[in-house]
Amino acid sequence: MAPAAETKSAEVFKEMGERLKAQPDVPKKVNAIILYVIKQGGKEVAQFTVDLKNGSGAVYEGTPKNDEKAATTLTVEDEDFVKLATGKLNPQQAFMSGKIKVKGNIMLLQKLQGLMAEQKAKL
Repeated sequence: MAPAAETKSAEVFKEMGERLKAQPDVPKKVNAIILYVIKQGGKEVAQFTVDLKNGSGAVYEGTPKNDEKAATTLTVEDEDFVKLATGKLNPQQAFMSGKIKVKGNIMLLQKLQGLMAEQKAKL
């Protein structure tokens, strides 16, 4: 796998981590771990975990820590993830067209909207 820093989505996850620090109530609302599998050209290049279950939450590269399991795993191309985060790609349309693959509890992704809502203005 390439270093995650080479993905465009790495900046989005960095910003999500910053936003999480400013919104300490989000982990209580979501209470789950979400794993993002990022692809480029159909090949997996990075994984990011959004831990909204433990403590005040965390966003980091890699799989969930401490043998925890992700309640939801979302697989998406790097470019498409950035488009989702910036509002240039509709999540429902992306899911229906197969651009996003979700395993687990898809409803948890709805709860993440607040964490990504202001992302559109940042990127």
